[in-house]
Amino acid sequence: MSASDWISRFQSLVASTMQMKTTLIQAAEQLPGFQFDETMTGLAYFTGGDLPGGEHRVRLQLRATAPSLGDYLRGGRTTLKGTASIDGVTEDAPLDGSLWIWPHRRVIRYELGFPVGGHRVQIVGQKDVRLLDFSHTMTTLPAKLFDEHGAELGHCTVVFDWADLPSFLGSFRPLHGRAEPSPASA
Repeated sequence: MSASDWISRFQSLVASTMQMKTTLIQAAEQLPGFQFDETMTGLAYFTGGDLPGGEHRVRLQLRATAPSLGDYLRGGRTTLKGTASIDGVTEDAPLDGSLWIWPHRRVIRYELGFPVGGHRVQIVGQKDVRLLDFSHTMTTLPAKLFDEHGAELGHCTVVFDWADLPSFLGSFRPLHGRAEPSPASA
């Protein structure tokens, strides 16, 4: 078999693979999406901006939704809604953002924001899941805090409590065309 035959076969294989991927994504678009609820608590430390400095308790109540399985499989992204409470700063502030779950990379990334006074606080963090430290890396989210212009305001660490695992697993629901109210409004 000549080199041009090998190249032709390889190109045909790549084209077939791409067609199969497109077909599978289109099929997944027809499948329902999903949603689940997650609560994380921890501590925030403000070091910049006009927010009160020092250590503050944090509670994030999140609902993650993906409108269709195809949407989720395309980029690993879910939409976040919920509330953020930070002692001495804000109570039950409505939050929104995105959560990316990439099991093949062992990464879970959060980007969310909520109003505080006339400003918006962003929390950006990532769980880098390691199998040899699964319990800690799957539950602990180290994150940075930013203002709406990208200036760093501090950092936080929030944790999913393993005691909440039954309610977390019980919150998984298929989505058939609409999201249910977020935990803040439920």
